Amino acid sequence: MEKRSRPLFPLIFLVFPISQLFLLFPRFYGASDSPNSGGTLVTVLLLIMCVAADSLLAVATRSLRKTAALQAEKESLLRQIRQQEEYCRSLAEHYARMSTLRHDLSNHLYTVKILAEEERTDEARRYIEELRRSFELPESYAAQTACSGDGGEI
Repeated sequence: MEKRSRPLFPLIFLVFPISQLFLLFPRFYGASDSPNSGGTLVTVLLLIMCVAADSLLAVATRSLRKTAALQAEKESLLRQIRQQEEYCRSLAEHYARMSTLRHDLSNHLYTVKILAEEERTDEARRYIEELRRSFELPESYAAQTACSGDGGEI
């Protein structure tokens, strides 16, 4: 799932400090002289609270960004792990097939060797022809490997 880039998204976090500015604006310009304003100490405390709240907002925003980056990295790593697991599984299957093929080939070669040692060349040729058909090898390949003349070494 592709995430779309939202360039205006960070501007949402500016709403909080701007709203604080509008709330404190009357205290700085004229309204602080009214009897209900609470004086300079209250204004300073409100200003400190606003700065602290803005700092906490900045820390939370940075934390959210780091968390999102870590989550994206985690998903990427999990995807890579799944790909590696699939590759290992297919490689294990490939090695198992290769092991079976080596075993079968060893048995076939042993059979041809015994037939050649006993000078049963006709049977060896028939056996090789059966193998060629079962492996669907080209005729020219089978002719080269069958027997090279008088039934000597293969």
